[in-house]
Amino acid sequence: MNRLSSKESTMSKLRLALAVLCAFAALAAGTASAAGGERVLNSQKCVEYVCISVIHSGLLVEKVEVYQNGRGPSWYGHVGFTSNVEPHVVGADGNPVPWVVIQFDRRVRKGTDFCGEAWVKEGGGYERRGQLCVHL
Repeated sequence: MNRLSSKESTMSKLRLALAVLCAFAALAAGTASAAGGERVLNSQKCVEYVCISVIHSGLLVEKVEVYQNGRGPSWYGHVGFTSNVEPHVVGADGNPVPWVVIQFDRRVRKGTDFCGEAWVKEGGGYERRGQLCVHL
């Protein structure tokens, strides 16, 4: 029986560890869509108060997330979602502000806009402090 030397055994273990690390890196870089193994893209934009992230592969949209920009000022209020293909959604008030997640899992038409907005509680009402859109 051919036994590996200590050096060969160590090299074999390092190659295995490197292969596992590369596999995890590939998974982190993009996930395969159910529609054919295409890479899922994350279109993300942020302004001072709000961020929007659209996870999609071309016009096949998995989900949209709207959330408070953690690098901006601390504020109490809510975020909202609006689109030219979906009804308006408003999240709950808070600080930190709860995320709004819209699960799509479908194709949208070219020219679709997904918009996020931030509403800060001011006295007895709300003031819009940020809005941004991702255009597909």
